[in-house]
Amino acid sequence: MLAAFLLPMVSFCQIGGNYVYEFLSIPLSPRSSALGGSAIAINDGDITLAYENPALLTPTTSGKFAIQYVNYLSDVNYGLVSYAKDISKVGTFGIGLQYVNGGEFINADADGNTFGTFGTSELALNLAYNKTINRLV
Repeated sequence: MLAAFLLPMVSFCQIGGNYVYEFLSIPLSPRSSALGGSAIAINDGDITLAYENPALLTPTTSGKFAIQYVNYLSDVNYGLVSYAKDISKVGTFGIGLQYVNGGEFINADADGNTFGTFGTSELALNLAYNKTINRLV
C-alpha cells in the first residue's frame, strides 16, 4: 500500500521529445508557412519550396539564391541558406544549409543548484538533385 502511494513521487521526471531531428519539419518557405505549411504544387521557381517537394527543383530555380532568418518563439532562431544550379542534360542540383539555435538555458539540478548556462543548436546540410525524364506539358 505504501509503495502505491510513493510511486507517483518517485516516477516524476522530465518528458523528452517523441522524434529526433524535429527541426527539419519547420516550414522554411514564408509562402509555405502562410499557407499552413503545405505548398507542394506551386511551380514558379521558388527555391525554398523545393524543401517540401524536391520535384520543384527545376531549371527555373537555377541560379537562385535564398537567405532566410526567423526570430522564432522564446529566443529560438532558425534560418536557411540555399542555392540551385541547372546543368543542361544532367539535371538541377541544389544545396542548402539550415540551422536552429535554441537559445541559452540555465544548467541546474533538481535541488535548484545552478552550474552556469548552456545552449542548443542543430544544423543540417541539404543536397538535392532533380532531372526531368518525360515532360508532359
